[in-house]
Amino acid sequence: MEIDIVMRSLHQLFAAVWVGATVYITVAVLPALRDGGGSTEFVERLSSRFTVLSITSVVVLLLTGGHLAGTMYTFDSLVETTRGNLVLSMTALWFVLAGVLHAGTKKLDAGVSEGRLREPASEAYPWFVLGSLLGVALLVNGVLFAYL
Repeated sequence: MEIDIVMRSLHQLFAAVWVGATVYITVAVLPALRDGGGSTEFVERLSSRFTVLSITSVVVLLLTGGHLAGTMYTFDSLVETTRGNLVLSMTALWFVLAGVLHAGTKKLDAGVSEGRLREPASEAYPWFVLGSLLGVALLVNGVLFAYL
């Protein structure tokens, strides 16, 4: 029982931090870079730290979500119940979110390694907008899960 509380807490914490960082980069950092603010050193540090956060979050969410799904559901209850369907949709959102953010971060990194900021920030922006929307959908899905 205590392990489930730890797993659920870690799961929710890492989901919230990952999505929060994504939204912050989308609404604050990338627009400033597109307007010419910042430096390549700043973006390299931001990108490397965000990559570490993303990879760590993906792994923690996989492990904690796998534990929770494995202890709370059977295959039938995953596909035949509302809560099970929410778990499956969260899994799909998690997978797509990881890919979208990886692509967006690579777009940003590619130009910055050449000393450019505005163009890479503009190219990464749509990916981060999509990532923000997916992330918020993931969190909303989690809220629905908690109340259904």
